[in-house]
Amino acid sequence: MSCLAHVGNYEECYELASRQLLSLKSIGVTNDFRVNGCRNYVAISLIGKKEYETVYEEYNNRNDLTFIEEIAFIICLFIWCSKLKNFDEYEKHFNSLQIQNLKEAQSSVLILLDNYLKNRTKTSIVSLEKYNSMEHYINILKNIVFN
Repeated sequence: MSCLAHVGNYEECYELASRQLLSLKSIGVTNDFRVNGCRNYVAISLIGKKEYETVYEEYNNRNDLTFIEEIAFIICLFIWCSKLKNFDEYEKHFNSLQIQNLKEAQSSVLILLDNYLKNRTKTSIVSLEKYNSMEHYINILKNIVFN
């Protein structure tokens, strides 16, 4: 899945991650690192495929998002709000994350991501490249067209 996401083959990555999730659930594995890994690749793939509405519907009001899923939701929510020209929902969600209570690396990623989404500066994308959690999102972010 990692290779598929890395080369931008989000459709196959999504299919593989979804099938793997179904397989794990069928044998009773519902909450461990393998499930979280598959969920992460589903999230990355959905953003890569520009299925923002699906991300919004699936992740809105969920309390069990992995950090990678949260990143996908933030990207989707920002794009959604930019189309509406109203960022109230984005700001409300971002402020609810209580960044000060997260691990330092996670809070740094979220702050840099917020900065990149709002300003799209080369400096913020270069800074995001340093974090493993952003590995597959960097190319996606560079190719997102904001309305």
